Parts: sequence; C-alpha cells; structure tokens
Amino acid sequence: MRQLSFANTRIVCRRLLWGNHHHHPSNHHYQWRFMASAVHALQSTNAEIRRLRHIRNVGIFAHVDAGKTTVTERMLALAGVIHRPGSVDTGNTVTDYLPAERERGITIQSAAISFEWGWHNHYTGEDYDANDNVEVHLIDTPGHVDFSVEVNRSVAVLDGAVLVVDAVAGAQAQTETVWRAVTRPSINNHQVEQPKVPSNQDHGHEPLPCLAMINKMDKDGCNYFNAMESLRTKLPGANPISMQLPLFRQGGSTFSPPEDDDSNPLKNITTQSDAGTTAVGQFVGVVDLIHMRSVLWPDGSRIEDCIPTIQNLLKDNNDGTHEPVCPDCPVTQAAIEARKDCVAALAEIDESIEECFLMEEDPTNAELRAAFRRATLSRRALPVLAGAALKGKGVEPLLDAIADLLPSPLDRMPPALIHNGNEEELGHSLHSSLLALAFKVVHMKGRGGSGDGRVVFCRVYSGQIKARDTLRVVTPPAPGQPVEKARTERVGGLLELAGGRFDNVEDGLCASGDVCALVGLKSVVTGDTILLDDKKNKNQQQRELVYLAGVASPKPVLTVRLETDSAQEQARLSSALSLLAIEDPSLFVEETEAATLLSGLGELHIEVTLDRLLRENGIEVRTGAPAVAYRETVTDTIETNGLVEYDKTIGATRLQAAVH
Repeated sequence: MRQLSFANTRIVCRRLLWGNHHHHPSNHHYQWRFMASAVHALQSTNAEIRRLRHIRNVGIFAHVDAGKTTVTERMLALAGVIHRPGSVDTGNTVTDYLPAERERGITIQSAAISFEWGWHNHYTGEDYDANDNVEVHLIDTPGHVDFSVEVNRSVAVLDGAVLVVDAVAGAQAQTETVWRAVTRPSINNHQVEQPKVPSNQDHGHEPLPCLAMINKMDKDGCNYFNAMESLRTKLPGANPISMQLPLFRQGGSTFSPPEDDDSNPLKNITTQSDAGTTAVGQFVGVVDLIHMRSVLWPDGSRIEDCIPTIQNLLKDNNDGTHEPVCPDCPVTQAAIEARKDCVAALAEIDESIEECFLMEEDPTNAELRAAFRRATLSRRALPVLAGAALKGKGVEPLLDAIADLLPSPLDRMPPALIHNGNEEELGHSLHSSLLALAFKVVHMKGRGGSGDGRVVFCRVYSGQIKARDTLRVVTPPAPGQPVEKARTERVGGLLELAGGRFDNVEDGLCASGDVCALVGLKSVVTGDTILLDDKKNKNQQQRELVYLAGVASPKPVLTVRLETDSAQEQARLSSALSLLAIEDPSLFVEETEAATLLSGLGELHIEVTLDRLLRENGIEVRTGAPAVAYRETVTDTIETNGLVEYDKTIGATRLQAAVH
C-alpha cells in the first residue's frame, strides 16, 4: 500500500499534466493551475516520504544491569545532545531522572528522547563523509520485571528495538521476557492466540525488528560467542548473525593509533575465535565484517578522546577483487573466515546472497548491508554487535546499524484498528487524517496545563497534531463492553521529549511518525485513541467507533494494606493514589470502608510507589503484611457417583475438603 500510494500520486500528477490535451484553448488557464497544483502535490509527497524515511522510533530493552542506560548516555553524547555522558552510579543520567531511579541506580519509568545521527551509508556506498541525518526517537525502558508495563506500552508505539545483553551472563530471565513482548504477534501488545481483526484489515500489531548488542565486553570472563549462543537457545525464533568480531589487545600496553608506515597496524591485537576460548586481554575494538575494516578505540573517559581509528583489512585491486593488506595478520585471517560464515548464514534466508554464495562470488559491501536490512525487517535474522558502552567503545557502529537496518514508519504496517465497517486506510503514515495513541501519562505540577498537571505522551501514526487543535478521544472498552462516546479535548501545547527535561516544541506541531508530549488534556489516559475533531467530516458518527486496542497491563501479584493517621490524610491518599494509578496501569487500588488495598507487580513496585507518595505528596502511610495473589487451575477431571471427601494431615495441619 505504501508503494501504491506514491505510484498513484505520480499517475494522478501525470494525468493532470498531460491528460485532456483536446481541451478548448479557453481552458488552458485552468489546466495550468491544475498542473501547478499537481507539481506541488508531488513535491509535497516526495518531501514527506523523505522525512519519514529518516525517522527511527527505537526502544532499548535488556535485563536489569545489562547497561541500557549507559548505552543511551553514550548515544546522546555522540549525537551532541549532552557534553559528557552521565553515570548510573553517580545518578546524573538524562533518562533516569526520578529521585528513586538515581538513588537505586535502576530505570523505573520509560523515558523518551530525540536526537539526530549521521546516516553514513545512505545511498553513498562506502562514503563516510555523507551529510545525511536520521532522526532517532529513543525510549529507554526498565529492565526489572516489576515495571513490565513500561515495556508493554513502549513496544506498542515503537518501530524497532535494540536488545542489550551482558557479555558474561548472556541472555537472562528478563531478556526472555522482553523478547516475548517484542516479538509476539498481538494487537497493540494485547496477547491473543488469534488476533480478531476485522475482515477488511488482515494485520495486527507487527513484531518489532531487532538488533542485539553484546555489551560489557571489557569485563573479566566475557565471551562474545557464548552470549550469541545464549540468544539462539533462549530466545525463540532468534537467528543471531554476527556483524562484527571483538578485538583484544594482549599484555598491559594501552592502545595508540598505528603509524602510517606500520606494516601490521593490528600487531599485539587478537580476536576471540570461537565460543570455546575465553577472551584474553583488553577490549579495544571490533572488526566490521561488512566493510572488512577494524575499528579501534583509545582509552579515555571523555567523549572527545574516544575517536576511533579505522583500518581497512583488504585493498581493492581495481578489477572487482580484493586482497589482504597484511596476509599474515591473524586478525585479517579470522575476519575473512568470519565474513564467509556471515555470508553463508545470510544465504539461507536471502535469495540475493544465496545466488552469490552458490556462484562462489563475494557480495559487495552494499549488497551485504542491503541483505542484512531485508533480513532484519522481515525478522529472519538478529544482527549482533559488540561493545563496551561504559568505555565508549562500540556505540558508533550501533548507531549506524540503527540507521541502516531498523525500519522507518514507512516500513511498518499501519496499527490494528477496531472499527465498524470503516474502509479508510486510517493510520498509514501518508494518510492525512489524524490517528494517535496515548501510551503514557505523567503528572507534572505547573507544566501540564490542566488541573492535575497531566502530560500525555503519544505516537502519531498519521496526520498531525498542532497546538490548540480540538481532539476526539476514544477509550477502548473492556472485553464485552460497548464503546463509550468520544470525548472532546483541546491541546494546550506540545512538549519535546528530552528525558526528564520537557521543552516546548518550537513550531507547535507533531507530524506522522513522531512521538511527542501533549499538555492541556484533562481526561486522556494510557491506551486512549486520539483523532482530530473535524466537524466538517460527514462520517463523524461512524468514526466514533474507530479506535486502537490500547495497551495491555500485567496482572498484579502482590497486595498491601495502607493506613493513615487521620481522615484528612486518607482523603489526600485517595487523591494521590488515583493519579498514580492513571500513570501506572499496573497499579490497582481498592478502597473500602475498612481499608485501602494497593496491588502491584512486586515488592519493589510497591516500595517505589510508597516512596513517591512520600516524596511528591508528603503522605506517610503504614503498611500491612503483603499478600501474594496465588493462582490455581484444574489439571485433571474425574467422574464420581456422589460425595468425594478429602481428609489428610500434612505436618501439624489437617486438610479437609468435600466435593459434591
């Protein structure tokens, strides 16, 4: 449909320009007006397609303490957003801005930030000086299971994912959890065995194309190939293919850029050959298997000191063939074999590379890069890179891979709509009508524009949102319930995403494919569908039934009882909990005359909520003993002729039961 939309535009323009040539001369003036309009429409469409192709909506996912936030900080420093990367240990990172996050050294809330990065390989072959940027909208997600709702709602609005894996531990428990969230077919992350999508729409929420970064390659005991194998064995459907080889410097010497007359610039540098050998030495860089070059980083904590040195391992013979710069170099020999393995792995899933493989031809760098992109977008491969983000090593190739391999909004299907016979292609990136999803709500006193300071994060799928626009908000109903009537809201303003700092958007506009924050909305909650309130639209009543499936929330597993000292404090507690439940759909609050019960996803989840009650609202509560929500199910059935009794003593406890 994406290609057809652009092709149809060209056909319409061509007909307007050259069709109807038998018109009377008196109509030439109007024909030229049509021609000017057609040219303008074609130019506008081309500009919009170009803008969308340069957008990457990406999330960072990992097990706790795998280095997600450190990777994000290095990205921001390299992109020029910050002058110096922050540290989780010192609590000065951009995306971990809550006091509890900085004290505990973990990510609790997902945080979004935007930056630009040079698209070095865009239409330029091997030209690294190309001046072409992609706009990356990055969401840093928590790695702890207690905050899984942040992962769920981030997945619902992203186009691609980066999976960060510890080089020593490999794929861990939460790595498997986020992999299921990223790759399961669903409707806006609502897990269903067979998504019930209307007959005129044959798609649900697409699983996300993904990259993997083996981080912490500077730790003792790191093993790049063992970590890759853990991805293959623990993540169902993953097909990890290495794009790099890690490089290590033997001995205690530090890295220095090679001299121009050095016959072997990679002396004293080795690589890990297979999973059976443990890396020895200091991690200094990688071999880029696509371009067959080494990328070596010097030691240094400042971002300006970590400028990599690039050395080509092969030289061009000007006849389409290549030969090693240093034939006796062990790194070059290992890289040649690793590239052959990479080509063989891609040949199993890509027809173009398969043809080169069968003809015993070496694909060009551009062909290999294009094959990686096709395999990534189709989720038939998981490209794997290596790095040590804390030392500033390996992050630039990861940013290049995000630009080269992960999808733009044009590469994704429109979101799954639930409607009643509406045939519109609403949600396509080139569609003019507004469709957006509110995936996160926070309350910021003095910034929200509404009474409770509500700030709504949303992903715009089609159309655009401007300040002062009047919106129609539809809340997806609970299963079996009818759809409520759409509510009308007015946008007070737009905020740019910058971690914990929210700046006003200069032009006050958020276009399709972008992620932004809206202020002034009083009733919008997580999962609401946002449409433009177009009173001139004759299909207004029909469009009330058009909505997205919302965002799924995990079921609570732990419940505590909350008590205050006075009725006045109890009223303040009820008000504060209602706002926290709006921000976090995985929090459940039950108030009775006797007690207030707070349910969450774990002990840490409850602790962080109580900490926010004290810090943000000054409410100190007493808690009762936690109760775990156990779940039981029937595993077998039996037939009886009457009463079945059970009477058994286990330890000092007598268990009795009777079933009629």
